[in-house]
This record gives sequence, C-alpha cells and structure tokens, in this order.
Amino acid sequence: MAGTVWNQADARAVVGEVRRRGALFIVDVDEFTTPYTSDTYGMKLSPDTPYAGSHRFAFKRDGDDWRLVQDLTDQLSK
Repeated sequence: MAGTVWNQADARAVVGEVRRRGALFIVDVDEFTTPYTSDTYGMKLSPDTPYAGSHRFAFKRDGDDWRLVQDLTDQLSK
C-alpha cells in the first residue's frame, strides 16, 4: 500500500510593523502556510493542517538591496 508524502505548500507572508533602529529596519512578519500531502505517485493531493507563525527580522540597506542582518523572532515571546 502506498504511503503519504509531503508534496507542496501554499504560503503567504504579511508584513506588519516596520520600525527603524539606527541603520537597521526591524520588520514583523506573519506567515500562513497550508501544507499538502499526496500519495507517493503525486496523486490524491490533500491539504493538511494549516499553521501560522510570527517572525521578527532586522534588515540593513546594502546599496540598492536589503540584507537580512539578524533573526529577532525570539524577541516576540518576551
């Protein structure tokens, strides 16, 4: 009998508050993801339990681009 495997996911990120701290920009992001499973042949695609997560990142300007400096997600629970 064929098993179930992770196949794909639909994800969405929503930017919340953005704060400037000196040269850094602190960005709060909420993530919403629905994973999908299928049989081992890629058939019978079925959504699994969706989940949400909150993240906080520090970015810095790097020329015309932005560079991720630090993951500050642990600050959200404090």
